Amino acid sequence: MFYNKNILFAGNKSGLSEANYMKLKPISNDLCQVYFFEEDLDRYKIGRFEEISTGNPAFEQALTDAIDTAENEIGFAAKGRRIEISAYPTGERIFYLTIRILSDVHIICRLKDFEDVIMLCRSLRKSTSARLLHDGEVYYLDICTGGQEAKNINSLISEFGELVTEAEGAKLVCEDAMDTIKSFF
Repeated sequence: MFYNKNILFAGNKSGLSEANYMKLKPISNDLCQVYFFEEDLDRYKIGRFEEISTGNPAFEQALTDAIDTAENEIGFAAKGRRIEISAYPTGERIFYLTIRILSDVHIICRLKDFEDVIMLCRSLRKSTSARLLHDGEVYYLDICTGGQEAKNINSLISEFGELVTEAEGAKLVCEDAMDTIKSFF
């Protein structure tokens, strides 16, 4: 069995837990492995590998502590970044995570109508962020997303506007356009 999930990691709100038994193995600047042993699973009250999911508060705390420990011990900076987590069992009560920092891609879309801005924002995934800019009669949505999602967004953009390389001269309307537009419209 294998677990894989893309998330935006905001950091640990509660601070690091007392002791860390997990072992860290840096692979590259954007990839590291974290090994969890029986002691770690007992500490986080995780009974077996199948209990790993982002809906499980115990696993989420273990994951948060692992990422914070990786930053503190080996300089693996994932806070505020989009990451991909994969988990692999290596024994009955031992597993490891790979944590990959995903590179962000900026896609700029020119839209002629604010209604198109609303419809495009509603169509985009929650993990996508965007800034809204305006220049006269034209709106620009500067979309920040991971590389895998960029292909889907490019095909979606053609339904509402057109892909451009820059939004020169446009004034910033909203820094957090996705959440703002979705909450009002």
